[in-house]
Amino acid sequence: MVLLLVAVLGGDLREGFGLVFVGMMLGLSGGMLLHEIGHALAAVVMGFRVWRIEVGNGRRWWGFGIGRLRINLNGFLSSGYVVCEALGRRGRVIRMAVVVLAGPAVNGLAAGLIWWLGSSWTLLNAAAWVNVYLAVTNFIPCRPFILPQSGYNDGVLLWRLWRASRVGDERVAESWGWPVAVWELDQRGEWDEVLRRLDAVSDKGGDPTVWWAGRVSALIGVGRFRDAAEAGRTGLSETRASMARGGGEDGESEIATGQVQAANRALLANNTASAIVLSEGSAGYQEAVGLADEALAVDPDNAVYLGTRASVALAGGRWEQGRQWLHRSMSRDAGRFFWPLHYAWLGRLAERDGDAERAADLLAVARSGWPGRAEVEAVAAMPLPEGH
Repeated sequence: MVLLLVAVLGGDLREGFGLVFVGMMLGLSGGMLLHEIGHALAAVVMGFRVWRIEVGNGRRWWGFGIGRLRINLNGFLSSGYVVCEALGRRGRVIRMAVVVLAGPAVNGLAAGLIWWLGSSWTLLNAAAWVNVYLAVTNFIPCRPFILPQSGYNDGVLLWRLWRASRVGDERVAESWGWPVAVWELDQRGEWDEVLRRLDAVSDKGGDPTVWWAGRVSALIGVGRFRDAAEAGRTGLSETRASMARGGGEDGESEIATGQVQAANRALLANNTASAIVLSEGSAGYQEAVGLADEALAVDPDNAVYLGTRASVALAGGRWEQGRQWLHRSMSRDAGRFFWPLHYAWLGRLAERDGDAERAADLLAVARSGWPGRAEVEAVAAMPLPEGH
């Protein structure tokens, strides 16, 4: 991006690199925000429910809520996204395409407005060109150029929608329906509402894994660990049966691809492993470790999966192994949300080491991070087996 803009703004650079740089940064931050606002406004117009707007990646700088809507501004301005739930089935693919197109369109309009106003000021000219860059590159189907691991861009989404419309695949539309609401409500700790939403779903779609993963997570959230473990086992069995029948593997869908299905199965395996540990402790070690390893085989750097693997090892009395898994999980910034559970396990480790004061402090930190969270209390009360 920098080389491209330097080439475009060569004349302005002679007036001062500082102004160009400031203009680029203003254009990038403002352009990212305008881009996501464009998506969000289009979603509202198209009859979607907007749950969350994320601008940037990494550590959160600032966040606030407006009713059900959450808006978060994050440290690294590499990309962003809008979480919205498609309501109603009529014309859903077309409406989704309008939502996707709105982001780049707003960037193009912002650049055009700057030039229409006739501003020749170097700072604003640089900001305008950054908005052009954001508009154009978002139409190229790829991962973001600045931080590729942050996901796919609008061009990929448009390509998937086009492919889905050609083959009549409704799963692309379904993926923007109830799964979005379930994920958001789960992250907000509204597990009773998650269970209510899931019970109202009449069709789990070609891949039932998402439904089961959401159910297991919600049952864990409300402290029904045994029910969660049984739901996980049932879901894994149903998912394997669906795979054996060839469900969701027609080779044409760009949403239910083998890679996405593998990620969904990993999530279900991870959630089930966590439920088994919380409900059965060391008795469920062998089954839980197999499921935790299955999840990590798909995504070995996932902070949550690493944390679950730590829980499995510690519940099974593999103290040093569990300690290593814990530190690997906590070294990933994405695992920060789950640190209270990590602190609960560190407290149990301190208790085993005979440091009662440190154990009490760590458990207090865990409880303050997740007030009333059932998993923390389950770990705090879990009988610790002899080490292996």
